[in-house]
Amino acid sequence: MNDAITDPVEKTKVYDHVMSEMSSEKKTFAPRTFIEEYVPKAHRESFESFLKERQVSLKQFPLDTSEIVGRLRRRSYHTAKGAEVRVPEEEADIVRVQEESIIIADTVTRVDHK
Repeated sequence: MNDAITDPVEKTKVYDHVMSEMSSEKKTFAPRTFIEEYVPKAHRESFESFLKERQVSLKQFPLDTSEIVGRLRRRSYHTAKGAEVRVPEEEADIVRVQEESIIIADTVTRVDHK
């Protein structure tokens, strides 16, 4: 699914919704409802296929994030000019904040343009 949505704005919206659902206090997760409410129409079928290929039920199931809680926490850095850098809390040491810059010690694997 990571490559199915190429628009960086749409991809970020879906990702943010996933993170919100996984970080919520909800006791259950309903993939079919999530798809209908948050995945753009043009990508719903591929998202469903992605889940089915990974044997994820489309029916509601108990939400247990205890094994991935570290991956769900994010640290966000916001700049004066409107840039935002988000990193997993457990990888926060890859970001070095200086008075006039943010330095990321990581390899760029993709750049999305809009």
